[in-house]
Amino acid sequence: MKKWDIFFIYSPKISLYSNEKYQKITACGIILDDLVFKYKMSETFEPFRRKVKFYDINEVGIEF
Repeated sequence: MKKWDIFFIYSPKISLYSNEKYQKITACGIILDDLVFKYKMSETFEPFRRKVKFYDINEVGIEF
């Protein structure tokens, strides 16, 4: 992804460890720059991140 790309996040389940279906678009954001950086969340987990602006949206259901 590059600066100004818009994306949507799909949530297939109610939570990570649940089997309960959710099947909705739950977030929308835009990439603010081209910088990719590491963010240390714990001693063993340091994922890459991007600067993102998220927008308030109404969730949209998608049934398969």
